[in-house]
Amino acid sequence: MEMLLFDRAQKQIGRLLPGLVTPTEIDDLNGEHRLIFSYPSDAEWAEHIKESNFVACQDMDHNWQLYEITEVRDRIDTVEAVCDHAYYALAGMEFMSGACEGSALTALTRVLAGTGWEPGIVEPQASRTVSFQHVSPWTAVAKIADYWGGELRFRVDISGARIAHKYIDLLTRRGDVTGKRFEFGRDIRDIDITLNRSAVVTALYGWGQGESIPEDGEETERLTFADVEWVKGEGAELHPGGPTSPAPCDKPLGQLWVGDDAARQAYGRYDPGVGDFKHVFGEYDSQAQSPQALLWETWRQLQKRNEPLVNIKATVADLEQIPGFEHEKVRLGDTCYIILPDISPLAARVIRIMRRRKDPGSTEIELGNFRPVQGERISDIERRVKHADGRSGVWDRSRVINPDGTLPASALDGVIDAVQNQIRAGGGEVVMDDEGFRVLDTGDPETALGKIHAVARDGEAALVLGKRDSPIDPWEERVGMTSSGFQLHAEEVVAGTFTGDRLHIGPGVGFDPGYDPLQANQALKSLADGTYTGGTLIDGTTLYSPNIVGLNILGMTGEFDHLWAGNRQGAHVELGEESGLPFVSLHDDAGNVITALTKQGIMIDPRGKINLPYLVTSNPDNAVIRTANIADRRFLMLRSGEGEENGAMIYVYNENDPTYPGQLRLYSGGSITAVLRSDNSARFYGDVQVDGLLSTAAFRTNTAGNLLVDGTLFAYGPILCDGTELRMRGNYPIRFPYFGYDINPAGALRVIRATGRRYMIWDSHDGGDGARILLFSNSDPTYPGQIRLCPGDGSSVGLLLDSDRSVRAYGDLRYDGGLYRGSTRGIPAADIRNGAVTRTKVATGTSSASGSLAVKGVISISMADYSFFPNVYSEASVLLSVNAQNYTSTGTTGRFLLRNEGTDPHNYVVRWRYIAA
Repeated sequence: MEMLLFDRAQKQIGRLLPGLVTPTEIDDLNGEHRLIFSYPSDAEWAEHIKESNFVACQDMDHNWQLYEITEVRDRIDTVEAVCDHAYYALAGMEFMSGACEGSALTALTRVLAGTGWEPGIVEPQASRTVSFQHVSPWTAVAKIADYWGGELRFRVDISGARIAHKYIDLLTRRGDVTGKRFEFGRDIRDIDITLNRSAVVTALYGWGQGESIPEDGEETERLTFADVEWVKGEGAELHPGGPTSPAPCDKPLGQLWVGDDAARQAYGRYDPGVGDFKHVFGEYDSQAQSPQALLWETWRQLQKRNEPLVNIKATVADLEQIPGFEHEKVRLGDTCYIILPDISPLAARVIRIMRRRKDPGSTEIELGNFRPVQGERISDIERRVKHADGRSGVWDRSRVINPDGTLPASALDGVIDAVQNQIRAGGGEVVMDDEGFRVLDTGDPETALGKIHAVARDGEAALVLGKRDSPIDPWEERVGMTSSGFQLHAEEVVAGTFTGDRLHIGPGVGFDPGYDPLQANQALKSLADGTYTGGTLIDGTTLYSPNIVGLNILGMTGEFDHLWAGNRQGAHVELGEESGLPFVSLHDDAGNVITALTKQGIMIDPRGKINLPYLVTSNPDNAVIRTANIADRRFLMLRSGEGEENGAMIYVYNENDPTYPGQLRLYSGGSITAVLRSDNSARFYGDVQVDGLLSTAAFRTNTAGNLLVDGTLFAYGPILCDGTELRMRGNYPIRFPYFGYDINPAGALRVIRATGRRYMIWDSHDGGDGARILLFSNSDPTYPGQIRLCPGDGSSVGLLLDSDRSVRAYGDLRYDGGLYRGSTRGIPAADIRNGAVTRTKVATGTSSASGSLAVKGVISISMADYSFFPNVYSEASVLLSVNAQNYTSTGTTGRFLLRNEGTDPHNYVVRWRYIAA
């Protein structure tokens, strides 16, 4: 289903991919017309599915319909849009007041002026007067439809990338009497029957137009039929001084209402006080201008409201969408037949359809206005017969016509069945009275608009045909056939070949302008003697004419300089020659070329396409080639199927396309697979498998499957590899799977995924479950220039190397080599735990110094190189102060001072250990 996208200004902005749209159409005779569809949220043009934008699609009869998106619902992977038909906007336009007099076309033209809509097909031809007082254009249109007795249909025309016209059709009746039967076990899945008595009335008050202009503060005095009297069966005027028709009921003088006694007995309210049923009253507003016309209109309205509403809601199979079952189509307003077990057949109109295009078996229809199956209207039966006659060409091709030109009875079986169905299910009325035998087109003789009247008197019989535009208009009658001489009377006879013993044409016969048999005879003579100079002439073998208008040419061969078929100012086909080259062109209703075939090639209008059908019998579809029907866009679409949802597509973009200039975009499974850009780069949206060798200016593969990069290898998003660097984008890691594993576990090298931070992480196990190294940039705001080694599961720092080259061990420290400061060797090897050397691997020695220290005396003691742990002993328990902090040491020699803090001199001994060389 093709669906076009328009913005709020109704300018086309895109085209949804047909295979991805899941639409549901809802159409109702009461005015509801909506569209609900879903579409993948990541598909092309999905971003334009939003409130106040418009979508256009074709209905089952290929008429374009325009909808406004009023609600958008986001699902997990799709977007769902609820749309109202564009005509809903008429209800929100500026109100109007005034009166319209004349035809329905005149009234529609008046109320639609300035709305963007215009009258289309208008079938009711009667003249009426209707007035409006502060109503919206939509209310005015609905009132016109009700007053002229028609039903509305909406459609739009699309030209290029814009809405060219928006039409409102007023039809006498939507739908047709098709003979379509819905039966259990065939095309009905489930059914729900309801009976609604709430709107039943058995009597109506009638109010017509006001008879005077009211003064301020006063109410208009409405027209009534109180002064009209009806006596059932006696003649009653249809309008003042007009023809009469038998009154259908009694209506006394002075009574402001008219009632139906049969309906009162069936549906009235019981009054125990009188022991009988009383009327249920309602009222009817009319534009009638005479009491007589008002009474008849009110009576006809009562006949529409004096019975319960019986509706059937059914889920049916939409057989029309199955090849070979196109004749099973169902349209809004069609009269169909319900065949239910143990119930007499019922005829009803389709009053609502909810059609799921992708699921024909779930179409829901609602039928109403039921009546028992009786006879069909004669006009509809005749139409069916004419339709059967029109299929003679099909019978010719199927070789069912006898050699003598007659049709075998067996070939008419289907036609007879169809006519029988029409007779069984129709709503016609057969009347036999003193006026003769009549067949009317409705069940109410007073509302009939067509009739066949058979009269037989004094040995003569006649068949009279009659019609009128409305129930209040007089009949226009013509004698069709008489028994006197078995004559056929007609102003015009439309027929094929007349066959008979003789054909008599009187002297008053006329010929079309320009045709005179005598002149034709003279022209034949001029051909014979060589004096023919031009004009139009057929000599039995050759047609001579500069122009042929309105002629059907069958089985003719010859040479033509230029041929037209169709309307020269509208839709037509043209064959001819231009600049020495032949051409065939097809033109739309505006005369514009939509398809042309010339020696130079095939030209397709942006609205057109090339369909390539598949040779299949189930689920038929066809491949499609077309250009984008979107304003200012330039690309060619090749699709594997017009209706499939997950097919393959190729979109080829012109270098001047504003969105994807020069690109080639490939779709598979309904989603984009690869993009080839105008700079010769390519992007693949899935895995790429190559079974042969690759060779490009940037890289190549060898027979061992290795990838050899000569230039730049660019993988969209994560990797850029050229002759100087391998660059990872988007914080993706470089993974190094361990031997024996395809993917996991693996080592990983990556940078931190945190805004503002700058450091690299090398994980022994991708995911952080192993030792790791953290390398910080000098510009990192937290740990500039650091190296952090994290053993174990990688969660805690074991060793820190700071930017000032200092080192911090967060656990025990053990080293087996030497410990240096500068170039000088310090402790060769040690095991330091909890701040102490618990085990040494160095050679040590001891040394000592002794002497006498005077009172308050100070002595400087020099120890051997790499000395440590000095012990000072004295002869008595006298504190000797050791001061090494303020004394400068040179090289690797340790020095400290001893001071005697006592009052007597003392001897001392100092012993220390030192590291052997």
